[in-house]
Amino acid sequence: MRRDFRLDDWADGLGPLDAIVKMQAAHELRHKTRLPMLLQRINEAIESGGPLLFCDHYFEVGNARNSGLYPTYREQSILLGNAGFQDIALLLDEGGMALYRCFKD
Repeated sequence: MRRDFRLDDWADGLGPLDAIVKMQAAHELRHKTRLPMLLQRINEAIESGGPLLFCDHYFEVGNARNSGLYPTYREQSILLGNAGFQDIALLLDEGGMALYRCFKD
């Protein structure tokens, strides 16, 4: 089964899932303002207490090239919290990319 996570209904009929790994998908959304909806749908698809591993690039101040594509480093964890994830932990920050682990409430 193939799904396109850029569509709002991509998770319909999939859940609850034990866990989700999101790796470098934000740029496929073509603008950071679409990321909150993706994170909300991920939250809805994971079973209660299930983990999300979120890994993606972030916008680095002074690099105007991708200003609308990626959220800032600080915005990433805020977006995860706003989507209903808890216990957000930064596991790795390297080369303009951050890896977080968090859990559905």
